[in-house]
Amino acid sequence: MSAVANAWATSYGADLPYVVWSFEPPGGMGDAAEGNTVECRVRIDSSTSVAHEGFALSVLDGGGRYTVFLREDGLNIQGEPNVAVVLNDKLHRVKFAAQNGFCRVWVDGLLRQYGTAAGQTGKAGVTCGNMAFDDW
Repeated sequence: MSAVANAWATSYGADLPYVVWSFEPPGGMGDAAEGNTVECRVRIDSSTSVAHEGFALSVLDGGGRYTVFLREDGLNIQGEPNVAVVLNDKLHRVKFAAQNGFCRVWVDGLLRQYGTAAGQTGKAGVTCGNMAFDDW
């Protein structure tokens, strides 16, 4: 399964309303063995600089939950350290893939980080916004 979306992303502080978008693609999500890939184009206009915060993109495959946080000046897969990358200068193509408990994130075709599932879930779908929901 591959989902493609365009997003003009602005991440808000914790004191402002949450903005979230979620979907399950037509035909459903692939299972953990098959894997899932989500691609989007983002420009982060403003954000926190703290790891594990920012604009979140999550893949839920019915077994694992995988989340990458995108910020103006970096990104990180949940549970992994910050990786410096400028995301506020133009639209960037972000590709996030999850399969068999592992995930990877690319920005403009360059592999930036890899990690593991952040938790277990029985849900399937994709969420993005200024926080990742475990129970949507």
